[in-house]
Amino acid sequence: MTPEVMINKSNGHLSISTDIEVAPKDSFEKVDNLKLGEIQETDDMKNGYKWLITKNVKINQQYFILRFCFFNEEFMMLQFIVDDTKFDHEGNWGSGEKEKSKELKYRNWVNDKLGHEGQFPWGEVSASYDPKGGFSSIVIKYT
Repeated sequence: MTPEVMINKSNGHLSISTDIEVAPKDSFEKVDNLKLGEIQETDDMKNGYKWLITKNVKINQQYFILRFCFFNEEFMMLQFIVDDTKFDHEGNWGSGEKEKSKELKYRNWVNDKLGHEGQFPWGEVSASYDPKGGFSSIVIKYT
């Protein structure tokens, strides 16, 4: 199980499919209108930050939860997780050990696709396990 969302190494753009690309600073409205998943929710923090959470985005034979973060309506960060099966409403969180294993798979994927985790001219990419949230993810932060 490796993610098929592609990150352009030179500019950080995300290819969700051959027809859909999301770029840093894209507007909330543009990404919201893509209607990528079965479930799409907005969480407005009322401080300039807004999250668009799309669940069960199917890419090839995998399912994603994509959490787009916007500041002042501009796309600035993405957190995503992937599984081979559909996510239920609460997510398919596994045990701590299973999620730590996913962290390693995500870290290997980032290293394979981008050469390394860390800084790029357009931002930062990392894979991590969040013990409080109980899941592993890949995070892309744009500068």
